[in-house]
Parts: sequence; structure tokens; C-alpha cells
Amino acid sequence: MSSELVTPLSLNNLVAITLSLITLSIATFKDIKSREIDLWVWLIPTPAILINLYILVISKLSMSFRLITVLLSLLPALITFFLALLNLMGGADFLAFLVLGLANVNLLFFKTIPIALLVFVITAILMIVYPLRYFFSNIFRWRNELSKLNIPTLKKVAMAFIGRPVKVKEYFNMKFHYPLTLYEVVNDRLMCNVRLNFKIDEEPEEHIRKLKELINNGFINEETIIWVTYGIPTIPIILVSYVISLILIPLIPI
Repeated sequence: MSSELVTPLSLNNLVAITLSLITLSIATFKDIKSREIDLWVWLIPTPAILINLYILVISKLSMSFRLITVLLSLLPALITFFLALLNLMGGADFLAFLVLGLANVNLLFFKTIPIALLVFVITAILMIVYPLRYFFSNIFRWRNELSKLNIPTLKKVAMAFIGRPVKVKEYFNMKFHYPLTLYEVVNDRLMCNVRLNFKIDEEPEEHIRKLKELINNGFINEETIIWVTYGIPTIPIILVSYVISLILIPLIPI
């Protein structure tokens, strides 16, 4: 493969970068607004995918190098796919890394690392910021509420990183937040269960309905403290990570 074809500023890579930025920008807007992204959005980079895969196939690079490049480009999508099966990430996150990996397969960091893998690593680093924010807030501001939780110590430590306490009436006005404190009435007794995660397909409105029902029946009130977590929109973080990765890639031929 000639060096001109695989430098970041080559025409094929400019097409890939442009279409990737357009795709992630549209997906970011939709993710922030409604957490729902239409499938057509992920078809935007199709021309870049076809062009760059064709260039990779006809290149003079060794078969093993090409195979490893494709596998490493798709590794973030594979990891995200399994995380999505565990309800730890969404299907849109998988599609984002899939199209990034395929469309940008010829963009390599220091001649070896596919940009999709670099984006994945930066995304993981940026995702740590929110849990750290929770942790310091819970340790210095909500320590008493944390100590009141009737759960094992290790679970309390985990809760410090993923949730925060709010009054029920405050939760009613919070968008894209999910309760970690779940109530259930069994034989006219209120049972409380504390969880550490939530399912991507949960509807916050359903949780609000159940809490209002408990209030109407006198089991809790609007001042009751519950623990909640924020459904972090991952696509905007992937977009930021992609831009950072583009800045980091040396403008040198591979």
C-alpha cells in the first residue's frame, strides 16, 4: 500500500473522518435528547467502509498485518457487544464502535493501533470521571446516607461510585435517572431492595408511576430518600474520544 493512501489526510481517510464525525454528531444529538438513535444514522459511513475495506484488501501489506488490523479495529465493537448483552452498554454503543472500526480501518496510531481501539481506550478513561464525581460527593456530602444503607460493605463501596441519594420528589423531575432503591409491597409490608445496575431498556416513567402509587398508598412519602444513578449517554463520549484520537494520530505515512 502506498504511503499516500493511508496517511490521515489522504482522500479515503478524509471521507472516513468526515462521515464518522457526521454520524457521531447526529447520534450524539439524538442520544442526549431521547436516548434513541435511528438505525439509518449508522448507515451514513457506508461509503467510507466500502472504500477503506477495498483499499485494505488490495494493499501490498502482509495478510497477517491486514487480518490483525481488522481484528483490532473490531475488538471494541466485540467487547461492547458482550457488554450490551449484560445490559452494561447499549446497542447504539456497539454500532458506534462497529462503524468506526470499519470506516476508519486504515487510520492507525503509530502505524500499528487502529483508531477505533484508541477511541475505545479514551472512552473508558473518560467514563471514569462520572463515578469519581459520585464517589467524592458521597464521601464528603452524603456519608451519613451511605452508612444507612442496609447492604454489605463492598456493596456500599460500589454504591459510592455509581449512585447518589435524592428525595423522591426530586427524582420525579430528574431525566434519564434510574432508581437503585426498589420497593415492593409483600403482604402489606414494604420490602426494599438495593441494586447496583439497571437494564438499558428500563423506562424511568414506570419507576415514577410505581413510586407515586406507593406514596398514594401511604408506604412512603415525597421526602423519602432513595438512591439513583444516571444513565450516562455514551455516544457523546465516543465522539469526544474520536476527536481526541484524530488529534493524537501523527500526520506521518504508515
